[in-house]
Amino acid sequence: MRPTNEQRRTALTDAAIDVVIRAGLHGLSHLAVDEAANLPRGTTSNYFRSRDALLEAMTRRLMELHFALMKEHLAEKPDRQGLIESLSAILG
Repeated sequence: MRPTNEQRRTALTDAAIDVVIRAGLHGLSHLAVDEAANLPRGTTSNYFRSRDALLEAMTRRLMELHFALMKEHLAEKPDRQGLIESLSAILG
């Protein structure tokens, strides 16, 4: 099995998020993500073999973005150092 390109995976999950924002969950398909990412047909299905795998990756990416925003927000509040440490432990 060849190694996956993490930047490509991230670009595809970001494109999937954009598709859902524009077309809703019913509009989410491998082809729609390929088009949104401006990549050849079949690219998304090479990285995410099923729609469920794509949804799972998209959800993980949304959580990653959400926690990054939370961490950034908490960093602006020095009295919340314990929360920053806890969040850092959760995110790894």
